[in-house]
Amino acid sequence: MNKINHVINTIEKGCIFIAGVLLVIMMLLTSADVIGRKAFATPIPGTLEFMEEIGMVTVVFLTMSFVYSVGGHVRVELFERYINKKLLKGIGFFNTALAIGIFVVLAYSSWTAVLEFHKFNTLTNSVWRYPLAPSYAMVTLGSIMMIIRTVQDLILKIQGKSLLDLSNKKAMVVDELAGLDEYYTNTEEGEEK
Repeated sequence: MNKINHVINTIEKGCIFIAGVLLVIMMLLTSADVIGRKAFATPIPGTLEFMEEIGMVTVVFLTMSFVYSVGGHVRVELFERYINKKLLKGIGFFNTALAIGIFVVLAYSSWTAVLEFHKFNTLTNSVWRYPLAPSYAMVTLGSIMMIIRTVQDLILKIQGKSLLDLSNKKAMVVDELAGLDEYYTNTEEGEEK
């Protein structure tokens, strides 16, 4: 399991790197567009379409499995303390299995779209006229990574473990980078910043 996890982590790091580079490009492009619009009354054409059709899709889907692996997705825990532990465990299994099913459908349908868009060389309606296939390929890659992580999580849940056990170091690194490790330490000792 450690070798498989190492391979998955390596692929995730590559995806995060690509998403990070694209996020910087999006930031610079947006800044240049705003400066051009406000200072020179000439925005950069196609900026909005690029953000919608390539930028956000790539950033969201390429980082989704990493966020899942460190428990970073939003969870509603309001009523969990009132629910029986066995029922709660069953709900967790059901949710994970449902997520696998949803991402299988998403991966299949986006891959079908990639093949079709590539075959017919489908371009966007943007001024830049770039191909749509790479954008859908990012959805496919992100969905496959989520399938792998949710299957891994389901196997670990059956064994009575958690995906967070494997990624504890990742969570600590994320907290450290965000400065949250110090926040948690201080709030555990009763101090609020």
